[in-house]
Amino acid sequence: MGVAERTRIKPIIVSLLVLFLVLPNISPSAEGGTECSVTCELMHAIEARESVVELEWEGEKFLSQDDFHRPLEEALKGDLYLQASVESVAMELHFDSRRSRLVARFKYRLTDEEQAFVEKWARQALEGILHEGASHASKVKAIHDHVISILSYDASGKNDNAYRALMTGKATCQGYALLFYEMLRQTELSQQLVAGNDHMWNRVLIDGEWYHVDCTYDDLPHEMSYKYFLKTDAEMKSFGRTWSFLDKASISFR
Repeated sequence: MGVAERTRIKPIIVSLLVLFLVLPNISPSAEGGTECSVTCELMHAIEARESVVELEWEGEKFLSQDDFHRPLEEALKGDLYLQASVESVAMELHFDSRRSRLVARFKYRLTDEEQAFVEKWARQALEGILHEGASHASKVKAIHDHVISILSYDASGKNDNAYRALMTGKATCQGYALLFYEMLRQTELSQQLVAGNDHMWNRVLIDGEWYHVDCTYDDLPHEMSYKYFLKTDAEMKSFGRTWSFLDKASISFR
């Protein structure tokens, strides 16, 4: 399998349906908040997999459409896991001379049932592969090895999430990274999804240092490799990798 095939990542697209061409000023109020609070509300809603979120503001001043898009972009841009979770967002805006109400409807790539299945599977899998008292590095290795042992690379690009990876036994790089992420999030370790060179992989915090883990590239046709396991930033750069990652040091979805 060529490198060009392995480095393809399915684009993450968030489509917006905005039903009005002008938007109210997002000003502080008892029931609403500033743009920062709107960003936080949207981020928390996605983390909780809420399908409908309603926000209200007071104010009579109208801004351009872009002034509303910004909070949503801020909520998603620094978190690849949230981006990979959302398939589309439909926005409805209702307003009068004194108050404005936003209704955001989220569609997720996985249904609630599919997400619950993945989380239950991850918990049960970890019970079988993690041993009491195992070091952080040992836990990461166990998850790395398990993901590779049950998956093979999907060149079709269809199996780009953890659920489809489990159902088919095949995954794109995004599917590998998301399944690894779902398993590791059941532990106490902090992690990040990273993307670059049209590819996605993981980054894990161990003893205060960040290390890269790329299950896709370590899953060779007839053997398991550790070339991309627990590599430092400098080592990954020596492989020609460039990437972007979260602004936050860790993520909690509990």
